Amino acid sequence: MSVFNDINVNIPHAAKLLVLSQKPWIYLANDSDYCTYSAWMTSSKEFRINRLKEYYTLHQDKYPNYIYVLDEDFKLEELQYAFPNFLLISANNGYILKNKYI
Repeated sequence: MSVFNDINVNIPHAAKLLVLSQKPWIYLANDSDYCTYSAWMTSSKEFRINRLKEYYTLHQDKYPNYIYVLDEDFKLEELQYAFPNFLLISANNGYILKNKYI
């Protein structure tokens, strides 16, 4: 299954989506709401997570319902630690996590 299919099968259109990947084109795979400060996040993992937490404090309306991560970018354990209110729903080409409060 391709990244495109992975996203479109598991993430509803117009969902609030955070993509944690060095491939910024992934946002073009469906018409989801762009829930990050930048599509191009090239800093360390820890820096990106901390910056996102600051961003969501200022822009609570941008807090994602779904997170898509290519598995070469983060380990599942890192994601579960950084985003404890998200549950893994798929792991085909990457990890798809869903906010457990939606």
